[in-house]
Amino acid sequence: MTEVKVRKTEGKGKRRGSIWDMGMSASLILLLFRLPLANMIGNEGNGYLAISWELYILVSMFFGYGLYLVTKDMVGRRVKKGLYHNSVRVFTVSLLMGIIFSTVGGVGIYFGADFLFEQILLIKAGAVSFKVFSIFLLFSVLCGCVRGYFEGMGTSVPTCYSKIVEALVAGGTALLLGAYFENYGGKIADLLFIPSYRAGFGAAGVGLGFVCGAFLSLLFLGIIHKLYQIPFQEYLKKDETRVFEQYTGLVKEMFKGLFIAVTPIFFFKTYRLVNIILYLISFPLEERINGVKNIGSYYGRVLLILFLGITLILGFSNHNVSRMRKAYAVQKLKTVRRYYIEDIKKITVFSVPAAVILGLTAEFVMKFFFDTVQKYEVRMLQAGCICIILIPLATYGFYLLSACNKNAQILVVFTFAFMVQTVGMIILLKTAFCAYSIILAEIIFWTVTLLLQSLYFIKDLEFYNDRKTSVMYKS
Repeated sequence: MTEVKVRKTEGKGKRRGSIWDMGMSASLILLLFRLPLANMIGNEGNGYLAISWELYILVSMFFGYGLYLVTKDMVGRRVKKGLYHNSVRVFTVSLLMGIIFSTVGGVGIYFGADFLFEQILLIKAGAVSFKVFSIFLLFSVLCGCVRGYFEGMGTSVPTCYSKIVEALVAGGTALLLGAYFENYGGKIADLLFIPSYRAGFGAAGVGLGFVCGAFLSLLFLGIIHKLYQIPFQEYLKKDETRVFEQYTGLVKEMFKGLFIAVTPIFFFKTYRLVNIILYLISFPLEERINGVKNIGSYYGRVLLILFLGITLILGFSNHNVSRMRKAYAVQKLKTVRRYYIEDIKKITVFSVPAAVILGLTAEFVMKFFFDTVQKYEVRMLQAGCICIILIPLATYGFYLLSACNKNAQILVVFTFAFMVQTVGMIILLKTAFCAYSIILAEIIFWTVTLLLQSLYFIKDLEFYNDRKTSVMYKS
């Protein structure tokens, strides 16, 4: 009996590790595809793409971003109780809400893009790239609903494979469509005497590549869902549902879940958008295009290389968050501490040497990947090397807080970090370091996040330690 249990545990651990590796592989594939895109559409095109992407994230936070997490949680709780018919009802409500939310958000993006980019941001050429994300929102939200349903039913395999399909298709089609639309935009630019349209249409082509990836990923998930109908029917035969939940009650529960899921991470998802807007409006109107190019240089080059390293580090240092969650639930403090120390050591062992090596070889790395490199780009990359240490550690802390259902702590951490980095960004823009203000604000955000997370972990562990000690003393 003991041998059988050990084998099952080992197999489960290997499966969990392989699924985590597949998720990291999907992110890595998309990042690698973005390297040639940086040369193809240039800094200006990457600037329009970055602005459109950050604005899309802001819109998605209000129109369906949290449906993946809410669907996963609601379906999972019903599956544990054997209420399979009610879990199907949750999935139905999730799809309907996803269609409604994403449609409303997409219409707002499409019809509001011209006003936003022409009247507020004063960069007319970027409107066309933002309009593309109106379609992407629909497919992305629906993919989240289906993935949440599968994971709530107890399998993460469709999610991982669909992300790989999405990354491959999105990366490949973005290269093709980016090149095609850049040439098309060049013709329009020559006709209307607006040179920025070339870069704007190139960014729109890349966005259409993301749309193709999300669409085929959704189609793939639909096929997998069809194939899973036979085992799902077996589950339904074992259904223990006595009372079918009303759809109105499920809608109310889902709205409540969306508020809980989105609120803690709102500032985490939008702090880069604030940095972009503050940086962009610091340029006079006649130099606004230079601000877009600098943003594209940061997002399309510096941040891209940094996230390549961060993704590799998180992939190699497979963490024990799921095990820590179970140990934390039963207050096994020694086990939590052991896993915590192990994970921090693994991340540090990979991140510190990577940061040092990248800092020393920053100029070589930039010249290896990109056609033309400027000195301030190399300096930004050298300054941002510290992020290779900060972001993996802070990301791990976020995973741990989420696993322990510490939503209040997450909200406090990200809100305070957001406020500090915003004030820092405003101050930096008025100093001699204004050209490097975006990367310095990034460092400020993640430093504050990591420090606050560490304080929470220390305080929480000491609390349970004192509680355990006092109980032992009384006994």
